[in-house]
This record gives sequence, structure tokens and C-alpha cells, in this order.
Amino acid sequence: MSTFTDKQLKCMECNGDFTYTVAEQELHQSLGYQNEPKRCTPCREAKRQRKGGGGPRSGGGNGPRGGGGPREFFAAVCAEFGLDITRDWIPVRPGAHYMIGGLTVDLEGRTLIPGFVDSHTHLVFAGDRAEEFTARMAGQPYDGGGIRTTTEATRSTPTDELDRLVRRRLDEAHRAGTTTIEIKSGYGLNVDDEARSVEIARRHTEESTFLGAHLLPTEFAGRPDDYIDLVCTDMLEAAAPNAAWIDAFCETGAFDADQCRAVLEAGRAAGLGLRLHGNQLGHGPGVQLAVECGCASVDHCTYLSDADLEALAGSDTVATFLPATDFSTRQPYPDAAPGDRRRGCGVLHERPSR
Repeated sequence: MSTFTDKQLKCMECNGDFTYTVAEQELHQSLGYQNEPKRCTPCREAKRQRKGGGGPRSGGGNGPRGGGGPREFFAAVCAEFGLDITRDWIPVRPGAHYMIGGLTVDLEGRTLIPGFVDSHTHLVFAGDRAEEFTARMAGQPYDGGGIRTTTEATRSTPTDELDRLVRRRLDEAHRAGTTTIEIKSGYGLNVDDEARSVEIARRHTEESTFLGAHLLPTEFAGRPDDYIDLVCTDMLEAAAPNAAWIDAFCETGAFDADQCRAVLEAGRAAGLGLRLHGNQLGHGPGVQLAVECGCASVDHCTYLSDADLEALAGSDTVATFLPATDFSTRQPYPDAAPGDRRRGCGVLHERPSR
């Protein structure tokens, strides 16, 4: 439910009262505006017309800054960029005010840039990992065990509340400039909770990922193959209608290469695209498996051997690095030298982790 209410404001130009509606307040918050409007809608439109050249100005004639009558537009194509300035969108420098083809563009001092694409997020979860964070601050190494803590909280949280938490996290991402985002499941780890996690993710993005093979849940302790069989059958069947991708965590303490291969092949058979978590906590088979299976990406890639780099360079699989994850978990960074080799091989795709 919105926390805003309609406000009555006074226009600084006509001195008339106008309503600052809830919808306008929500829109302005999403755009990062901090100040309330000072003019009513008619006065704002009149100001835009004056700035665009369509209103009265000092000076005569029908030129771009004249006020002698309506402006005429003629086809004018930029030879260098092939843009028709009477019709096409034109890049605008910060703070500029242009009228192009009758359209006023006013960025009010901001710069228009492409939105960020976040290709790896886990937004469908509840609870926190305060105890795990405290342990890391005390020097205990990260082992992925906090996933189980989050799983317990997620399973016990109603769907409406999980959806609200996702929307709150998405609002934060949007304010930071992210316009395209991938969202994984992975904190349900049973049929019903993984299915609803993917369904919640799909409400907010087309890039929804089924990550049932995130970690072995406690009820399957000592029986990883049985759990992988569940992931590849009933769980996949329940999650696939709302998933675009399938993912698995190929890591010591999570799942081995054969188990992850089974998950990826089952996902492929169900028509899903393939992703993989790999080589986060140490050297392992994740990168080689991702290349073998033709995954779109292999994510983390903190530890890469020369053979891993060669495999990536000869494939269409993208290496997605998440350096802020290692910073947050206080994992040691490997020697920086391989980073230069990664760039030389053309496999680098770095993103700031959430």
C-alpha cells in the first residue's frame, strides 16, 4: 500500500492551488526527485513552451528564438550520423533544452545513458545472515552455509511478503540505474517453495532462473543424488513454466560436476537456457562443465586456471565476475595476474554484485 497521500500545493507563478497526486509522488520518487513541484501543470507546460521557443519572446521574426508565429520544420538529415533532426531522437547534453521536430526534451541537468543490465541476482529471499556475517568478521571462512539459514526464513514467509521484498529490492536497483535484471530462485529447495520463488521472479522480469541445485537442504543430508533426482524431475516440472533459465552451483560443499551436468541437461530438455555458478571458492570443474554444456554464462570465476581461460576463449560462454561477493564474504582474492590474461582472452564480464 502506498505511503503517499494527495497534497495541496500553491503555484509560484499563478498563485493558484493544485493537487500533487499520489501517482505523481510515486513517479517522482522512482525517478529520484527530491523537491516538490513549484508550478501547476498549466504553468509547467507554459514554461516548457517558452523554453522550447514556441511561446512569446523578445525579438521578432520566425527564427528559432523568435516569437512572431508558429515554427516551420523542414527535413534536415545529419550527414555524419544519418539522423533526421525533425523526426529522430537526438542525444541531449546535460542541462540542455531542445525542441526537435516539435518535441521538447528537458533533462533538468541530468544525463541520459543506457540502463544497467544485472545478469546475476538472488532477490527472492527472506531473513538475514547476521550470524554468518559476524563469523566472517571473526575470521571464519565463507562456506555457503548461510544459504540454509536463508532457506529456512524463505520457506516460512508468505508469498505476498516475499513479493513485497522483491519489489523493494527492485526499487533500489531501479534507483541505481538498473533497467534489465535477472532473478534466481534457490532459497526454497523443495518443490513448492522453488516453484513459487520462480513464479514471483517471473512477475518482475522475463529473465527468471530456476536454481533448485543451489545447496543440499538439511532434509536430504547425505543423499545428494536423491535431491538432484528431485530437482531434475518434480521440481523442474513445477518451476519450468515460469523459468527462462536453469542454474546450478558447481562447487565443493554444493554439487559436483556430474550432478550439475544432470541438472543442466534436464533443463535443456525442458527448453530452458543454461547458466552455472562455478569456481567461486576454489579451482574446480565448473568452467569446463559450463563450456562443455554450452552455458550462456558461468558466474563467479574467482579461480581460473590457464586451461579454464583457454576453454572460455574458444567458446560462446561468458565469464561473469562478481568481485563484490568475495569482498562481502571476505574471501581472499587470487593473484591479479590472471585478470590480465582474462582480458587478453576476451572472456571478461565484470559486474558489481548486490
